[in-house]
Order: sequence, then C-alpha cells, then structure tokens
Amino acid sequence: MGKLFFSGLITAFCLFGTLVLFAQEKDNYCVFEVVGTPMLIDAKPKTLKKGMFVYPEHSLSLNEGDKVILTDDDGVLYEINKKVTMPYARIGRYTKKEKQSAFTLEYLKYVWQKLWEREEKQNIGVVFRAPNYTQPIAPLDSVQIFMQDITFEWEEQSSKEVRHLYLQEEGFEGFTKLSTNGNQILIPVDGKLLKSGSSYRWSITPEADPEMENLEFRSFDLLQKEMFEVRLKEYNAVRLEFMALGLNEAQIKRSFCEDLKLCFN
Repeated sequence: MGKLFFSGLITAFCLFGTLVLFAQEKDNYCVFEVVGTPMLIDAKPKTLKKGMFVYPEHSLSLNEGDKVILTDDDGVLYEINKKVTMPYARIGRYTKKEKQSAFTLEYLKYVWQKLWEREEKQNIGVVFRAPNYTQPIAPLDSVQIFMQDITFEWEEQSSKEVRHLYLQEEGFEGFTKLSTNGNQILIPVDGKLLKSGSSYRWSITPEADPEMENLEFRSFDLLQKEMFEVRLKEYNAVRLEFMALGLNEAQIKRSFCEDLKLCFN
C-alpha cells in the first residue's frame, strides 16, 4: 500500500511538472473587456469585441486611448493599454500587476469556458435563419433582471420598416403585441405588462400576424428585490476585487450581465 501511494505521488509530481513546463504556452486568449477600438490583425482585420478569441497567428493593434483586457483558461488577466502592434507571443508578458485572488481566478475560468463553448458552437457551422429574421440585441437570452424598466432592442432597421414585439408571460397563453418603426421599445416594470417575480419570453419580427411556433424567442426572469440582493451578495467578493483590479462600475455590471446572466442598473 505504501509503495502504491508513493508511486501515485511520483506520478502526480511528474504530471504537475509537465503542466508547469507548458503553463506559458497558451493556445489562445479570450477578450474580456475593451475600451476604444483596438484591432485584431488577421487575414481580415476586425475590431476587438468581448468574447473574441486571439490565436497564435494573430496580432493586436492599439492606438492611444485603447485598452484591452484578456483572460486565459486559468482565469489570469492580461492588460494592454498603450499604442502598440503586438504579436501573440508577447501578450503573456502583460499580466495585470494587481494580484488576483481565488475568487476572480475561478470566476474568469468560468467566463473563459462559457465563451469557449460559444466559440465552438459557432465554428461547427452556420445557423440558417429566415430572410426576414431580425437579430435581437437586448435583453440577453436566459437572464435574470432587476431594473425599473426593460429596453427591448434589435438590429438597426430602416425607419420605414415596422417591427412587431411579441411578449408573453410564463403561464399565460396570450401575447402582448407592440409595434414600432424604430429599433427599441422601453417597457416599465410596473405590474402592468411587466411584473417583478414573473418570467417572460419575447420575439421581434416584421410579420404582423406570424405563426408563433416559427418565431425565435428569448427569455428572462424579473427578480424581486429580495432575490436580487441574495444573488448579488454571492458575487460581492468578485465585484470588490474587480474594482481593485481597475474595472469601473459599468464594466462590472456588464460583465455580470453577460457572464453571470445577472443584469441590473
């Protein structure tokens, strides 16, 4: 038994040594936060956005005032905030100076994993959409929300094109229909169309009388104050550390909404 245990320790240390040896050789970095318009230099250069992955064949280009924060699969943050054209191999030198705790490391590992899962799904193939499909923007799908009003927003359309918002409260068969020639509708959470403690699904379409089963719906839950405070308290340590790491309140709220599906203002 003692020999078996000792053998297990040797194997574990060898494995640990191998992991340490390759710890610096990252396969990719994920964009966590962007300020300004830093660029990803590829065959087709593009503006960096949160959730994009940076691979070894890429470079980054930043101008004065630009900043990008990246994370790796270990949850380590890297910050670049100067005018530079940087090859992939140099990104690893720019770890954030502030020490990260286990809280943020675990949080960012979770964020990286979720964004990587989304990346893999996008790489599987192109999802077919009907020609008249309207891309929704906000609120995000499957989120919990604590706000005084909700702004439903979708891709910009011509002012001449009418779009119809179909809203349904969970547990009810009927839909509320609202129409506009803009690209957003604001609805207060006042107990009329939207009520705290209820769940909803919604879809946006140019069709005035669509087949509901053919629409693509997003969903959200409206949290009551007590439940919101419980959820927010769970992540208070992460929130405080993000502030210490230099993220402002707006960036933290955006991260919580996009990454934890907890949206508030």
